[in-house]
Amino acid sequence: MRLFNDEMHMGKNIRKTIDSTWDAVEHYFTGGGEAVNLGINTKNALLNNSEFQKHHNRILTGQTERMSGNFGVNLRDDIFHVGDTRIDYSITCSASACNVDYTLFSGDAFANPFDIGIEISTPYRYMPQSINYNFNKPNEKYY
Repeated sequence: MRLFNDEMHMGKNIRKTIDSTWDAVEHYFTGGGEAVNLGINTKNALLNNSEFQKHHNRILTGQTERMSGNFGVNLRDDIFHVGDTRIDYSITCSASACNVDYTLFSGDAFANPFDIGIEISTPYRYMPQSINYNFNKPNEKYY
């Protein structure tokens, strides 16, 4: 059963989850601009993407330049409706361990799906998702 924004579950509105380009386009025409969550297949496509993995490995090995920042990942070939997306990160460390907090799909939205330069329906936001990793402190660069 698909739960839409107007359906109720235990007294709370349930936000629609999009996990395919078809669903994204459908929501563009029928969702009235209501923000959506992105599903597990979309999230996994991002986390398994080689560009994400490159940045993640740089963080885990102490090669990143800053303790916080962002980077872009192009998912167009994997998850077309997401396309280019931004990931924000923040690293914190103790004496021997570190944690990196990621905000996935930061500031992302679905708009202009036909790439014609004008909106023919209502764009909408993708809700950001948070994930974090704990790892051993790789070097003294991370303080």
